Amino acid sequence: MSVDKNKLVSHTSIYMLGGILRRGESLIMLPIYPRYLPPADYGVVELLSMLLDIATIIFSARVGGAIFRYYCTAESDTNKNTVISSSLLLAILMNGLGTVFVIAFSTQLSIAIFSDPAYSSLIALFAVTMLLTPLTEIPLVHIRAQQKPWLYLFFSTVRLVLQLSFNIYFVVMLDMHVLGVVYSAVISTLIMGIILTGYS
Repeated sequence: MSVDKNKLVSHTSIYMLGGILRRGESLIMLPIYPRYLPPADYGVVELLSMLLDIATIIFSARVGGAIFRYYCTAESDTNKNTVISSSLLLAILMNGLGTVFVIAFSTQLSIAIFSDPAYSSLIALFAVTMLLTPLTEIPLVHIRAQQKPWLYLFFSTVRLVLQLSFNIYFVVMLDMHVLGVVYSAVISTLIMGIILTGYS
């Protein structure tokens, strides 16, 4: 029993660290953004992130949260693989609908949020990350279901390095402001999606 408890604590600690790393980009960029993003641009980035968070909550149906229950009760590797592939396809479909909705109403959303239709192209471009998110989230849940905490930590670290690298390149070096942040998010999510989906 004590071995199981030690394993539980060890795995939980590693997953927690991985979760922190996956969300560490904002914290690390915090002292950098104010130097290269005007306050108004920083506000735009936050509003764009909040918009996609809300859209994801509405459209994603939290597919990833249901994987553990069906994966752990599956009786064969084939059934386990079916759970992952079905979850991935469903998540892509649901997030795809959300992405289409956000892009279709990007002008109206831009007016509602910013009182200016000029941000519609940024909203539409940033919405692509919503479509790509299942390609990273479902495989990461798959890794957790397989009880591979070190692999989870590795991919979380790779994701952080990618996000930081693209942020520094587009925002600091190319001085692209909000567009640089959006490019960074889309490209890093696409690369991680390809890597993680290939793994799964």
